[in-house]
Amino acid sequence: MTKPAFTFKLESIRTLRKHTEDAAMRRLADELDRAAQLDAELGGAQARLTDARTKPNGVLTARDLSARQAYLERRERELVDARRRTELQAEHVALGRTELASAARERETLDRLEDRQRSAHELLERRAARVDADEISLAMRRLHLGGAA
Repeated sequence: MTKPAFTFKLESIRTLRKHTEDAAMRRLADELDRAAQLDAELGGAQARLTDARTKPNGVLTARDLSARQAYLERRERELVDARRRTELQAEHVALGRTELASAARERETLDRLEDRQRSAHELLERRAARVDADEISLAMRRLHLGGAA
């Protein structure tokens, strides 16, 4: 007699949750890549500002000083903007991590449920096999005792 195979009735939902987790993982990877790019841009902006702050050689005219000041202010604004974008991206990364953790928890919940149901199914199969073996043993014993009488 064949026993029914284990089927997890929520497999389609578990698969959907796994896809959701994979998508969250890809989005987080994209956010982390973008964060790395922005960190590099921030480093570049800091380096350009440092270069802009170096003292020029020689005598400068008022026009040169004015142009230098405008250039320095532009570099400072670029640095402020790069910091703002980097901070904003850090928030996106944190959100992506939260979404991934949530998606992983939801999938893991279904994985644990499947494991429990599979274990219960296997226990029932072992019990049924033991009952079958006991019945066969009793039948053989009855035959043996019936034949000896």
